[in-house]
Amino acid sequence: MKANKIKLFSVIALFLIGLIAISGIVKADSVPVEIEKVYINDRAVEEGEIRGGINRGDEIEIEVKLSATGDDDNIVVQAEINGLDHDQDSVEAETDPIAVKANKTYYVDENDGLVIKLPDRMDIEDDDEEIQYALRIEVSNYEDDEATFNAIVEIDPVRNGITIKDVIFSPAYEVKAGHSLRAIARLKNVGRETEEDVKVNVEIPELKVADSDYMDELENEDTETSEELYLWVPECAPAGDYKAVVTVTFDDGDETVTEEHTVTVVESDACNVDVGKTIVAVGSETQDITAGGESVVYPITLSNTGNSAKTYTLEATAGSWANVKVSPSLVVLEGGETKMVFASVSANEGATAGEKIVGLTIKSDGKSVQDLTLKANIAEPESSGWDSAKKGLEVALIVLVVLLVIIGLIVGFSKLKGDDEDSEESQTYY
Repeated sequence: MKANKIKLFSVIALFLIGLIAISGIVKADSVPVEIEKVYINDRAVEEGEIRGGINRGDEIEIEVKLSATGDDDNIVVQAEINGLDHDQDSVEAETDPIAVKANKTYYVDENDGLVIKLPDRMDIEDDDEEIQYALRIEVSNYEDDEATFNAIVEIDPVRNGITIKDVIFSPAYEVKAGHSLRAIARLKNVGRETEEDVKVNVEIPELKVADSDYMDELENEDTETSEELYLWVPECAPAGDYKAVVTVTFDDGDETVTEEHTVTVVESDACNVDVGKTIVAVGSETQDITAGGESVVYPITLSNTGNSAKTYTLEATAGSWANVKVSPSLVVLEGGETKMVFASVSANEGATAGEKIVGLTIKSDGKSVQDLTLKANIAEPESSGWDSAKKGLEVALIVLVVLLVIIGLIVGFSKLKGDDEDSEESQTYY
């Protein structure tokens, strides 16, 4: 209430000063100019008039019509709003010195610098009474002579309005590449309506990193702080200054406010070290093979996940039982590239049946990257056609011999029986 009375007293005092003017024209005996007309946002206002329809955070464009009564090379026009309670006591705009000639008319406007940016934190009500602010326009020269014009500005609240009061980054001044940047935003609802589902988004477009969060509710005239938002700066991001954009979206996505900040990125030492790995995959580590038969192929995939090119050599070892060929045995992979290698294994004719081992060593820059163990199961050799025929003949021969023996025995027994019968028939009894 006290602040309201002070503002009201300021307005009354300025109004009394304005009564000195006759027909809206302010004259000064020492300054060779007269203020003939004043326009606020393209609308003419009279001395002491109340000008409404202005919101917090708006820009007020002021135009002043001057009539010169004499010559002067150092005329300065200043516009000022007093009575603010927060960050600053007043806001003002001022032109550079201009030269005037007697009996000529001059227009000084926003192109000359007469633009006042109203703060977002202006009070608009005190005990449900609207607060009015005094707008003072002063024309002076280097001799401190002046002519003045006074009006009253009434600030109207907007229906939906949010301002970004502050954005805090941590670390505050610079962040090292490969680390996270934390950001929190402090918001105030300067509108008449309670805002729901307020989205806060922070991003560094050039690095393609962003994070977002929602505030469930922000009531009229309340101030709230967002959740912590984290932006991971890529490890190899070039050092330099980057634009961080804070965007607040509200009123069902119809309204947005944006602020831009500068974030400094410091180069990371780790970026110069290629920590990428080599990934090796084998299609099948165990295969069946036939001694003296066709070869089998083991497909092997090499992937370089690093940033720079790497050269690989592949060496295979096996005993005398096998022949091994690796194709290609020398492989060059760019960063992020993948290629296939094939190991061909064949078993010699005299290889014994069972599980056999083939060793495969992959090297890069003379150092072993990975050792692989490939397995081959050698099956018993299948019988040839001659071997089968040979066995058949042997069986047939044995059968034949057995048959001959049987036939011989039969013949022998038959002959022996015949001899016995002849002997009995030749005997005579008397």
